Amino acid sequence: MEEQKKKGNEFSVIPRNYGWEHAIKNGFTHHWCLDDNIKGFFYRNKGQLLPIIKTGYSFFFIEEYIKKYSNVYQAGMYITYLGSTEGDRSIIIKNSRIYSCMLNRHYKNFRFEGHHNEDTDLSLRFLKEGKATLDFQIFQCGKQSTLSVKGGNTASAYLDKGFDDKADEIVRKYPDIAKKVFKYNRPHHEINYRKHFSNNELTVNQYKINLSPLNFIK
Repeated sequence: MEEQKKKGNEFSVIPRNYGWEHAIKNGFTHHWCLDDNIKGFFYRNKGQLLPIIKTGYSFFFIEEYIKKYSNVYQAGMYITYLGSTEGDRSIIIKNSRIYSCMLNRHYKNFRFEGHHNEDTDLSLRFLKEGKATLDFQIFQCGKQSTLSVKGGNTASAYLDKGFDDKADEIVRKYPDIAKKVFKYNRPHHEINYRKHFSNNELTVNQYKINLSPLNFIK
């Protein structure tokens, strides 16, 4: 922990990096990192979100799907309470930030960094390296909205000037693409991912996905 703090890491960054190191030591090329306030996993079909009976299916699907591409370094599930992004109803959103339910590919010395928004920061570092990310809207996680439940970073990261600090940290690190805005009654950082990362094309592999049919609650 002290070594992590010397690097400037705090809050949830420290246990997330512990999980990353643990995955590498056990020989894995990727690892999942999930927030602790997710209450379910869902399949989106014709505008409806249907609870998945076997939640492992959504994780396995994503793991299988990204094997089609050699340059996807981060993937994840969209968050239910966000709805569709700017009217984007595609099955998968390419080259956006991944957070709350993310599959990270081990790359160079990449780890989570900083005090706040370490998930967004990680996505931006992958994207700035020319790598691709895939955010699955067909499978979504039922993450609870910020400050809606107790625990986690509530006391340490979000009180007082926590939201200002979160926005400022990203803007300070990425002034070329990020700006600070005020919306939803609090400060945020804002990035146009489509504008800045549309050239991060997918590199296709010769891989055939083999999945069993999905069962869901009607």
